[in-house]
Amino acid sequence: MGMRDWSPGSVWYYAPNKAAPIVFIILFSISGALHAWKRMQVFLLRTKTPPEIEFHVFG
Repeated sequence: MGMRDWSPGSVWYYAPNKAAPIVFIILFSISGALHAWKRMQVFLLRTKTPPEIEFHVFG
């Protein structure tokens, strides 16, 4: 059975896209990393960290 062949007994033709999952995981990872970075910034600012730690993280 080839990549684009109709499967006997199947109701629908299904040919999954190969690039979409790769693009999705890259964008999802970037979004997660940015979210974690922003959350760390807000957490450190709310907990009143010492200036040397803030400079190390934000500088």
